[in-house]
Amino acid sequence: MQSIAQLEANAIKYPNSIEVNQALAEAYARDGRWQDSTKAYQKVVVLYPAIAALNVNRIRLGAIALGISSFLFLVSQILRPPFLVHHPYDLVDLPARSIYNILFLPILILLSCAAISIYKLLSTSSSNRSAFWGMVMIVVGAGIYLPLFGINAVLLPAVGDLSAQGETAGFDVYYTVFQQPLASVFTLGGYLLFVGLTALSVSIWRSGYLPKWASILFWIGWSLFIMGEDISFILRQDLVWWISNFILFALLVALGGIGLALGVWQQASLQLAPTVVSSEEIEA
Repeated sequence: MQSIAQLEANAIKYPNSIEVNQALAEAYARDGRWQDSTKAYQKVVVLYPAIAALNVNRIRLGAIALGISSFLFLVSQILRPPFLVHHPYDLVDLPARSIYNILFLPILILLSCAAISIYKLLSTSSSNRSAFWGMVMIVVGAGIYLPLFGINAVLLPAVGDLSAQGETAGFDVYYTVFQQPLASVFTLGGYLLFVGLTALSVSIWRSGYLPKWASILFWIGWSLFIMGEDISFILRQDLVWWISNFILFALLVALGGIGLALGVWQQASLQLAPTVVSSEEIEA
């Protein structure tokens, strides 16, 4: 790997090379020289506006994904039946529960896409490392968490129908799915998602690029949702109705997610869009 001094010498020798300036910007970022890194990235933007426009569009797609994901989260919780499942018979004739679970497939996929865009936006800030690991945890956690909602959407309603018809084998399937160690895999996915959202929220707070209030609301809503059923298990009947409703959590996610999406959309232009600079600044 070339040293920063070598890359700086190459940047002077080849001032219009995107590869050299990109490598120099990344080297500055690894060394913690964030102002120099941002300046080098901006030079790449000025020299190659088409690439800058492509980056802006990609990050804005992530903002759209975040907004849609947050809105679908609210819709899913509005459709969610206001009670917990304690028995397979609870699953009979509840199409809303299937729709609620199906909605979480695009919700988690779009959330992963949004995390990648937010990392890209924060990659030249001092929060680079925490944003990267937050993005990784969100993508991995969402991938592990997804099958839970697929099972709930497809398998459990079928189990409920079989049980209503007297097929007792449905009970065995139902209880086997959520026995250890299989159940711990789904729990792990949820907690990895929680850790990733926490790391990304800390990165947003430290960077100052995006609205902090939106990040906090988004994090609180998702955290309470992930922890909600564990809380209801611990508290037993005390707050079961409140925990199983989840509307409050969904409102926090929707408000925070849409506010954060607007911030990502605006910051993409401010940080990555081409700006008019003088030839002296380009050569500096």
